Amino acid sequence: MTITSYLLSHLPGSEQKPDRPAATADLQTLVKVLDGLGKLGSDFNQLARARNTTGQDPAPEELRRIRVALETISGEVQKALGYAD
Repeated sequence: MTITSYLLSHLPGSEQKPDRPAATADLQTLVKVLDGLGKLGSDFNQLARARNTTGQDPAPEELRRIRVALETISGEVQKALGYAD
């Protein structure tokens, strides 16, 4: 839904209805998301520092672990927004 459509649908007397209900924020989910993002940011900083210090690339399993965590966080956000079960 475009911003214009959303605004028009909320005008008094409007016949236009929103495409789907607006998502409500789930505080518990948002706290989990922020916590997860903070941990991943710290992990990336440690990997970058090690890379800059040693010149060696990060271990593939570390990158896989971070990718899986990002996918999990993405799923939580999608659930909170009503896009996933």
